[in-house]
Amino acid sequence: MSRKRYISTDLSLSGKVEELARRAGEYAVILWTWLIPHLDDWGRMDGEPDKVFFTVTPRFAVLGRTPDDAEKALQAMHDLGLITWYEVDGHRYIQVNPDTFYALQTYIPKAKREEDKSAYPAPPSDDPTKGSAARNKVAQCAEEREQTAQENTERDSVAQSSAARDCALSSVPSPSPSPSRDMQASMQANNARTCARDEQDDQSDAAKVMQACERAFGLALNPLQTERLLSYLDDGMEADLLCLAIEKAAMAGKDIRYALGIAESWWQKGIRTRQAAQREKRQFKLIAGGNRGGRTQEGSREDSAYAGFDLNQLSL
Repeated sequence: MSRKRYISTDLSLSGKVEELARRAGEYAVILWTWLIPHLDDWGRMDGEPDKVFFTVTPRFAVLGRTPDDAEKALQAMHDLGLITWYEVDGHRYIQVNPDTFYALQTYIPKAKREEDKSAYPAPPSDDPTKGSAARNKVAQCAEEREQTAQENTERDSVAQSSAARDCALSSVPSPSPSPSRDMQASMQANNARTCARDEQDDQSDAAKVMQACERAFGLALNPLQTERLLSYLDDGMEADLLCLAIEKAAMAGKDIRYALGIAESWWQKGIRTRQAAQREKRQFKLIAGGNRGGRTQEGSREDSAYAGFDLNQLSL
């Protein structure tokens, strides 16, 4: 789930939104606009009606609305082309039109858009070559290897033809393999190792964070919590810093929402590394110590400063 999304005043004049209200009522219009901030950076989210209802409009339960209303609204959105409501392995998901989504969410880097790291699967009708970042890298490496092998084959063919012609004309033995072919083979091997290493690094950071969660809280996160947590990695936060937030939450006897609150507080302060968080904590102690005549209370005010985030915003 994102921390921010842009919408346009064009929504007020949209004929599709007007038709959505006609087909599924005013609640459907509210649900449509409110679900936009819950989409990930690839315009996707969980599409099960109960999940959508209690994630996007939980307070509407006291007004008599139910997940059935969400299901009716989602079907109308799908029929009008506002969303693609699809099923993969028996589970439903939502995706908005990528062109429309990225036309407004301009702050999402182009490279990130093309490298699909969504926690939710793509619609079945999407280009099958579009997958996770790891699959893209593997495919790219395979393509590079195939292209290099083809070039080597063509070069060998030319070399053999030339050698046969020279041998027929002058009876000179064919030359030894060209050093350039050895260099190409070496470059091919290096590229393959680089691709594999990059893929392993990407996966190891995410695995490190998820393992820290399992150790701290004793259970696996749901897809929404996983996406929220790993989105900080995508945005440049260090894996060690996320692990520190998880450790702090566990030591305080809290759950993943508390860890996300700490991470969000650090993000808003521009803290991206464990070292930066430690420096910020030392600075806070110096200021707090000066205000108390040199005395500090370990584990009190400075920790609460990290978790000064409204946990009601993190009802995952």
